[in-house]
Amino acid sequence: YFKYAGPWMKYVGYALAAIVVLVVLWVLDMIIRPCTNEQGLEHGLAAREKMKLHMPKDSEGERNLWPLTTNLMTKLVAGPGMMLHFNFQAALVVWALFVASVWMCLSKFV
Repeated sequence: YFKYAGPWMKYVGYALAAIVVLVVLWVLDMIIRPCTNEQGLEHGLAAREKMKLHMPKDSEGERNLWPLTTNLMTKLVAGPGMMLHFNFQAALVVWALFVASVWMCLSKFV
């Protein structure tokens, strides 16, 4: 058992359960609602489809979507700013792993 567990843990669990129930009810409410603006929905979905990033035209003249396995740190898909952003994110992950490993080594050996 958890060393610092007390009656307050029960209340935290109840609060988290209440939040989960409210979120599930909200999602179910959104699912069962009727569509009141079909034309607006179709327009929005068409605009969303046009905004997706496509690869350059191939030999057949088609522009397919970029695959999910595209390395956005090395492949220029959405401009240099996006590539710099993903390189920065990778640097942050490496830095966080380095700090965590040093912290663990200090706690283990010092």
